[in-house]
Amino acid sequence: MQIQIQMQMQIQIQMQIQMQMQMQMQIQIQMQMQMQMLMQMQMQMQMQMLMQAQMMVKQ
Repeated sequence: MQIQIQMQMQIQIQMQIQMQMQMQMQIQIQMQMQMQMLMQMQMQMQMQMLMQAQMMVKQ
């Protein structure tokens, strides 16, 4: 009986570890997505700045 209980506990612990690892992966993916969004926003801002600079030059 004790051996079975220990095995069950080990299995539960393994499952918890897997779940934590999955959560960490998801968090990393979210962080990467946020970084990509920030990069895109920066690029857009740079483009706007360039456009404005060109307009200023034309005037």
